[in-house]
Amino acid sequence: MTGTRYSSSIFLNRAPPGQLLLLNFIGGATNPGMLSKMDSELIQVADRDLRKILINPNANNPTVLGVKLWPKAVPQFLIGHVELLNVAKAALKDTGFAGMFLGENYVSGGHNMKKIFSVAI
Repeated sequence: MTGTRYSSSIFLNRAPPGQLLLLNFIGGATNPGMLSKMDSELIQVADRDLRKILINPNANNPTVLGVKLWPKAVPQFLIGHVELLNVAKAALKDTGFAGMFLGENYVSGGHNMKKIFSVAI
């Protein structure tokens, strides 16, 4: 497991009283084989890892709300990414768009060059 978000602790009313809503991230660039697993296997991996992390091997079985795969959910830094961002930022300034800035997840970790010139005002 690469991470867990305690959604019910961050956002109010996401889970019934006495329960937690956890969003688990599994796989990633270091474990791409997880994409080929069945939903039931992914659930087992998340449950096993959470029992270890929370130090509660006897926890109640989880209520699974769903499994959703995002093959490219977390962008990865590539060599040269910072330099490319600097070129993009300079291009904005040099073309009269100094008040605009680059946004979205690729700015701090992405590789989608098609999106590198989208801007947020």
